[in-house]
Parts: sequence; C-alpha cells; structure tokens
Amino acid sequence: MKILMTAFEPFGNNQFNSTITAINNIDLENVTKLILPVTYPGAFQYLQSNMAIKPDLIILLGMATSREIVTIEERAINELSFKIPDNNNVTINNQKISLNNSKYLYSKVKVDDLVDHLKKYNYKVEKSIDAGRYICNFLYYKVLEEYNVPSIFIHIPPYKEKVDFDLLNNLLIETIKYLKKL
Repeated sequence: MKILMTAFEPFGNNQFNSTITAINNIDLENVTKLILPVTYPGAFQYLQSNMAIKPDLIILLGMATSREIVTIEERAINELSFKIPDNNNVTINNQKISLNNSKYLYSKVKVDDLVDHLKKYNYKVEKSIDAGRYICNFLYYKVLEEYNVPSIFIHIPPYKEKVDFDLLNNLLIETIKYLKKL
C-alpha cells in the first residue's frame, strides 16, 4: 500500500510547524512525505504535482494552534474565510472552494471508528467536524473532491516537547496500521 502523508511549512507568527516534525519522525516503507506551502491555491497544486505516485491512502496533517489534543476531521467545508493571510499575504473571505459541490465533503474513512480504535490504546484524540476555513480545510476539500482515495485530515496541537512527538508518532503509526486494514 502506497501512502501519501503531508505536512505544512510554518505560517503566520509561528516559527515552526509541528507537522514537519511529525512526518519526519515517521519511518515506514511506502510512505511518501510532502511539506506543503501555506498558500492558496499553492498547497493543493503542489500536492497535485506529486500524485504520480498514485497513493492508496492520503493522510494530511495540519497544525491547529488553538487545539490541545489531536483531532481527526470527518469533513471539509466548502468555504474559505482566512483569519490571517497565507504565506503569500493572500486573504480570502466568504468564498466557496467549489461552485459544483455541496457544502460538506466527507472522508470515506469512518472517522468515529478510527477514533474509537485509537482511544482503545489510550490515545488522546477526538473527532472534529470543523477543519476551519483556512488552507487546511481548502486542501482537505480539494483532495476529497478530486481523488477517489481514502483520505483523512489530522489536526495536531503546536507540540514542542519530545514526549509529545513520541506519543504522536505512535498514534500516527497506529492510524496507518488501522487504515491499511480497511
């Protein structure tokens, strides 16, 4: 099984993005890792330019500065409303991502089942139904719209400590194991 896993570069006032450390810690065969720009529409364009690998699973990671635990996004919302400019200083407000699709696009992965599975191993994780209205949500929506591949978006807190990254690494590896069985 080929897996595409993405992270984002630092954005806003953040000097780092914990998603980069998260994917750098993953050491599994058949996992292609990309660090995406925090730009509209550049994040999705960069992902598109790397889809020649034809992944069987897409795992998108984003850093949510306001969240304290890992959240797995069940859906993406057909709306962009940036609270801060992207890394090209672009700000978008109240704009649809797609004129041809519904308000929400849902992951093919049963997020409730995945979260329940991870909680059995005592991971602190929750389902989310709000991927925001920034680049993370845009990327997730476009992936769900364009690719018929099981895909999930995982928001992680702005971790800095090794112990947090060690736990996150274990959570991500368990997530991959679970998703490979589907």
